[in-house]
Amino acid sequence: MSGFPGAAMPALYIDAQGAYLRKRGGEYLIQHDNHEIRFPAAQVERVLLLGNIQLSTQVMAELLESGVPVCFLSSHGRYRGRLSPAMHANVHLRMKQYEFVRESSLRLPVARWFVLGKIRNSKEFICRRLSDSGCDSADLRSKLKAAMEMAGRTHDLDRLRGFEGHAAHEYFAAFADVFRGSRFYWRGRNRQPPRDPVNAMLSLGYTLLMNETISAIEAIGMDVYAGMLHGGVSQSEYGKPALALDLMEEFRYLVDRMVIRLTLGKLVDPNHFEKTANGGCYMRVESRKVFFSQWEGVMRSLLKYDHRRLSYRQIIGEQAALLARALTVEDIEYRPFMP
Repeated sequence: MSGFPGAAMPALYIDAQGAYLRKRGGEYLIQHDNHEIRFPAAQVERVLLLGNIQLSTQVMAELLESGVPVCFLSSHGRYRGRLSPAMHANVHLRMKQYEFVRESSLRLPVARWFVLGKIRNSKEFICRRLSDSGCDSADLRSKLKAAMEMAGRTHDLDRLRGFEGHAAHEYFAAFADVFRGSRFYWRGRNRQPPRDPVNAMLSLGYTLLMNETISAIEAIGMDVYAGMLHGGVSQSEYGKPALALDLMEEFRYLVDRMVIRLTLGKLVDPNHFEKTANGGCYMRVESRKVFFSQWEGVMRSLLKYDHRRLSYRQIIGEQAALLARALTVEDIEYRPFMP
């Protein structure tokens, strides 16, 4: 049975199919195939369930009352939805958010910063990675810098999205050099379903990151479905958490960095993945356990932010709060997190 964290991990991941989560006293109990694992309820800050996992009504009520969100994923890591406590009733903030969504002149500056943050952080990460491995990163750095400059000048949202897409293409093309000579291979980004181990890990990682940004946005009181870059009145896709996709852009490099560390550091094995009838490739239990543990380590790692030492999870929350202030206070401008 796979259910973790350990003592230092506040997120509870459960992926043993048919497992049952219940509560007894001050502990959560995971029961599966006549086995039982216990966790102190006070240590659990979020719960992620993969596949066919059952919860007692007592557990659901306790989680809601404690403000602990529950994320439901398919057994392969596809996002299904969330069980969340009552939303923050900040009507004024939401009205301002919808005003930005309706007016492209208001939405564009915010959307631009999401794109600039993504390209800049991706550029610094991948070029440093290439240089450390002895590859020449000058050409890629120049291309990504040019994409940033064009994104910074445009006054058209569609063109902004085009520059973001072009930068992403150049960025992922460089992965061929990163994985050259390793046990893993790279033939480009693919998804829905991911068709190789690296893309399987990227897709799962982006899903976990999106869950983090959803939590941060809901805690502030904004509408997670009303985005600036991915959203807008005409661009929004029904059911897509557009604002969460916006906020996660500047943090995507965290997933990429972790996946590269897992593969090149031999913390996961190519044999710990399975192929499905639809051509998809997904992580088995052996690799998922390592993956979730490493992700919690990333989210809890500390670094400098505005003269304080915060975890990445806290920084995502701070960025959501900054976005809320930028929507409601005229003299405050949203700026992405760029370490």
